[in-house]
Amino acid sequence: MGGILHIVGGASAAGTLKAGLQGRCGESVAAFPCGLRYGSLFRDFGEAELRRYVAEVERLTGCVGAFDPLHAFVGIDFGGYDKVAVWHGGDVDETIMYYMVCALAADVALYEVRVGDVLPRLKYPVRYPSLAVCSADDAAWLCGRMTAVSTERRASAAGQWNIWRHSDAALRIPSEVGIAEVPEDYFDGNIVAACGAEYRKAARVVGEVLCAADFAVGDGFLHRRIVALLREGRLSARAEEVPERLRCAIMEAGIAPLAVGGVDVSAMPLFSVAAV
Repeated sequence: MGGILHIVGGASAAGTLKAGLQGRCGESVAAFPCGLRYGSLFRDFGEAELRRYVAEVERLTGCVGAFDPLHAFVGIDFGGYDKVAVWHGGDVDETIMYYMVCALAADVALYEVRVGDVLPRLKYPVRYPSLAVCSADDAAWLCGRMTAVSTERRASAAGQWNIWRHSDAALRIPSEVGIAEVPEDYFDGNIVAACGAEYRKAARVVGEVLCAADFAVGDGFLHRRIVALLREGRLSARAEEVPERLRCAIMEAGIAPLAVGGVDVSAMPLFSVAAV
């Protein structure tokens, strides 16, 4: 097999890197499919632990179908490549992914690309740089900054994974001292405050909370928290009129109807919310 295997976090980052690698032979990309900021992490790489973890991520975020790609990822024959390069920036997902790969691919020639090196090239400030915010040109430039992971750094990172894999927290978010573990309802107060007494579209509320939280979580997670707050009676929902084509698109996406108080809240464009 040989060549270089580049490991990145998520499909968006993989698409960016593939565009940046055009014309380079013997290099392939593997996307780690899950956000490691969510849920009680898998203790080992066995099927039972992976299934448990994926089920919890689905409950928290609505992300479905992650088991097969996750199972395939941990089963990669890393030893079949000449080099394995992990791309990681400053966000929680990529940081813990880097730790995990250092433990999972313990006996290979391991390299890293620190995505934070691209910051001077960006036209806008980014607090937690990741490959997903880079251009294909940025990715190509970063390829030239790939460096070997020293034995000491690899051992330290693998040790961090052995600590983090026991995390039972529902959420892990950036903090001033690194990565902080917080409860599932950590952002509920922000959501209620963003709603106010007047009805506001759910998607706008989620967008404001995402920006205020520096995108520490995703929109799927915040949508799930809005549904939980509706069920607790802390928020009220009102149906929104949406174009039929949008309603059909939601149905075609396989999103099942979800009613709370007689309002379909299965997708954010369908409803508005207000604080009670």
